[in-house]
Amino acid sequence: MNDIEPFYKKPRVLLLLVLILASIALMTVSYKNGQVNVGSNLKYGLDLEGGSWLQLQLQGAIAQ
Repeated sequence: MNDIEPFYKKPRVLLLLVLILASIALMTVSYKNGQVNVGSNLKYGLDLEGGSWLQLQLQGAIAQ
């Protein structure tokens, strides 16, 4: 009938899916002292030590 190939059979789409799955696996699996640890080594947030502080100034406009 039509010669249009489904999008999931195209090489670019398959390569993209493989790269996404590989990147997720690399972020979640870690090796420590010969043991496999499943979890993330990523640390989120600010790590402020020694009495440091962060002050943000509010900037905006009031619409009337």
